[in-house]
Amino acid sequence: YLIEETNRYFPSVQLTSQKIISTYAGLRPLYQENKNGSMTASQVSRKFKALESPDRVFNLVGGKLTTARVNAEQALERVLKKYFLKKKVKKTKRMKFVFNQYKSLKKLKQLCLQQLPADFPPETADVWIERYGSRVLEIIKPNQTPQKWCQDYAFYDWEAEYIIKNELVTHLKDCFFRRTRLGQLAPHEISSLSEYLKPLCIAQFGWNSKRWEEEIAMLNSEIKKMLPSAEG
Repeated sequence: YLIEETNRYFPSVQLTSQKIISTYAGLRPLYQENKNGSMTASQVSRKFKALESPDRVFNLVGGKLTTARVNAEQALERVLKKYFLKKKVKKTKRMKFVFNQYKSLKKLKQLCLQQLPADFPPETADVWIERYGSRVLEIIKPNQTPQKWCQDYAFYDWEAEYIIKNELVTHLKDCFFRRTRLGQLAPHEISSLSEYLKPLCIAQFGWNSKRWEEEIAMLNSEIKKMLPSAEG
């Protein structure tokens, strides 16, 4: 289906399964009331369920992204009522979120551009806002000039530092394949980009030279899965 749709919109690509070099999928666990398992995936309810196992572990299944907050409240309320009777659930609708002060994405973008250098590409600011929301303001360093590290992709030192410090990176390959699309869009630049990231990773994670070599080896292995002819 995806190949057919891609070729319909981009006929010149002539995509085939043999041309695909990397894939991934995300799964959403759903709770099926029908015990005999005769229902198809489309027939199974998206209703949220909090299921407790005998060892007091709660498994949360179903629900949707748009109901995540209310589902979290429901799960927490169930846990507290059963095991922490004196605790009260704080309703997230009463919480003040950072984004509330920006009435629209347009105003947030205006604020970003005010703090960015005049020649900074506005389309990159759009990408950052789409990717990080109001946290984009934590990336920007007023009165400083960001350094573009990647020739083929809009990747700057500011974003790199933010990712290393805030995006739960545990391995070097996370940065290139899971926090950005550099692994897919600029694989031949990763070697030089790794050297840029080295001092950031050492400062943030305390990696020694041995650990860095291990991370580079894992990164090269990941690249070779995509580009069999690459030498890392």
